[in-house]
Formats: sequence, structure tokens, C-alpha cells
Amino acid sequence: MESRIPVPTDNIYKFYALFGLLLVISSLLGSVYVTQSANESVHAFAKEYFSIANPDLKEPSGLEQFIAKRITTTVENRKFYQQGIGVFLGVGIMMMFYGFYMWHMKVQPLQDRLMKLQIEKLERELDNHKESGQK
Repeated sequence: MESRIPVPTDNIYKFYALFGLLLVISSLLGSVYVTQSANESVHAFAKEYFSIANPDLKEPSGLEQFIAKRITTTVENRKFYQQGIGVFLGVGIMMMFYGFYMWHMKVQPLQDRLMKLQIEKLERELDNHKESGQK
């Protein structure tokens, strides 16, 4: 039984390049998502905090402390997620540049040479066929 799923790449460098590009795009989109969702959470918590805060009290109430801790935790989590996304972004950039460089410098010249030799061979065969057909 023959697989109908097409092979996405014909060499490992093309895979590196395309997978690295996928990591870069995913990291950028993930960074936007993490930042936006964390900012929305902080905004909601801050809105709630200021709605219940009592400036007359010297010490914040338990609920105020809890909300302040949630804000701090959300900001810390955002920093942690951004660092993780930064690692994926760095790996993606390295894979992408390595893959495109090797694909362009190592594989593509060989494919171009092979294609040129095939064209020359076909032209010689065509010339031979024309010559044998005229005689």
C-alpha cells in the first residue's frame, strides 16, 4: 500500500530551515498571546483591587493582599513564559539560518548541476535522434 501523505522535504537542511521558520513564527505569536493575556489579567485584578481598597486602613485586608499577590504572580509567570518562548525563538532562528545556509550552499548547487547535466544529456539524445531520422 502506497502512502498518500506527501513527504514535506527532500533533504534534512530544508527540514531544518522550515521547522526553524515554524518555531520562529510560533514563538512570535506565542509571545504576543502571553503578553496580551497576562496584561488583561493584571488589568482585571488591578481594577478589582482598587474597587475594594480602603485608603483609611493602614494595612491592606486579606482580600487586598490576595489580589496583590495574584498580580505579582501573573507578572512573574509572564516573565517566565517569555523566557521560555525566547529559548524556542533562539533555537528556531539558529535552525532556520543553518538550514537555509546549508540548503543553499551544499544541496542546491548539486541539484542545479544535476539538472544541467540532465538537460545536456537530453539535448544530445535529441540531436542523435534527429541525425538518425534524417539518414
